[in-house]
Amino acid sequence: MRVQQTLGAGKAIALAGCRFFIYRIIDTGKIQLASYEGESWRNWMITYRIGNDLDLDAVIALYEDSTLGARRPIDDRERMAATIANANLVVTAWDGDLLVGMARSLSDFSYVTYLSDLAVRLEYQRSGIGKELIRRTQAAGGERTKVLLIAAPAAEDYYPHIGFIPQPRAWALPPGKTPR
Repeated sequence: MRVQQTLGAGKAIALAGCRFFIYRIIDTGKIQLASYEGESWRNWMITYRIGNDLDLDAVIALYEDSTLGARRPIDDRERMAATIANANLVVTAWDGDLLVGMARSLSDFSYVTYLSDLAVRLEYQRSGIGKELIRRTQAAGGERTKVLLIAAPAAEDYYPHIGFIPQPRAWALPPGKTPR
């Protein structure tokens, strides 16, 4: 079975079993995505928001479905609530009422923005949502700020692909350890 979708002057063609995404920007807050997987098209209307007034259960469900939950304290609700409440720059992606992506950051809005979490539901990955969350985080942080992050092992190849440069001089002091 062949499926054909017209995109302006061009065409995107998919064969059954293939998966790819197309998108168009509706306005500054919404992006329409269409994905072809198996033998059907699925349309998403993704809306982006800034702010950390979020339902904790929705955040935890997102982390679980993005695999980030394996590296975050999702079983400790008080700690998870604090991570959201104390982040001063949170950009979220929504498909209707469903939280499908989030970039949680700390920023001084003049020099650096530390992107501590980038989570996108597995079903929505490889559709440009993560890149758009980063773009909006960078824009909200200020045009002169750099974005820093620690990549999850599964995402190490993703960040160079979208323009991030490795920083070999980064260091971490684990919880419970003190400087000697």
